[in-house]
Amino acid sequence: MSPNGQNPHTYESLARLLASNQVTASPAEIHGILTGLVAAGHEMDGTSYLVPLYDLTNNGLAYTQAVKDVLEPMFLQLCQQLVEANFEFSVLLPDEDEALPDRIQGLCDWAQGFLAGYGVQAGKAKVSDDIREALDDLADIANLSTEVEEDDSAAESAFVEVEEYLRVVAMLVFSHFAKAPEQNAAKTLH
Repeated sequence: MSPNGQNPHTYESLARLLASNQVTASPAEIHGILTGLVAAGHEMDGTSYLVPLYDLTNNGLAYTQAVKDVLEPMFLQLCQQLVEANFEFSVLLPDEDEALPDRIQGLCDWAQGFLAGYGVQAGKAKVSDDIREALDDLADIANLSTEVEEDDSAAESAFVEVEEYLRVVAMLVFSHFAKAPEQNAAKTLH
């Protein structure tokens, strides 16, 4: 991780690392899966997130150490951002200078990944109507069309709104399911 707490890898460099290590999932999908797991209450310590990630993205096979070395700080950063709940959480998507259809595909991949991670962790847990509606919205986002004109300002604005909505959904689901590490520690002391 860099000094400012951000992952030093660009989306593109992470995509190349994944591809060169025979991981077919996109960085957005992997980030979505990790976020879905954590938001639905998965443990935020150790490397227990790797097993469901392998199952969802790599036919249950472990990643190379090079990939795991990049995923660990990503996982820790997203956990920290969700726990702090100060709206620092960000969705990992293709860089702004990428073509709009590629960035929209990133939204789709992230939403699909989130739903997969959530499903593995929460299954058919009872949730509020707000969360059920948000999860239904994510299913719709996962199926968005990427066929847009490159200079379509309305599509660009919609992209920004959907990206923000993904952030809000992640934080909403996390606030419903997840327990911050301090809360878990406090419960074991009683």
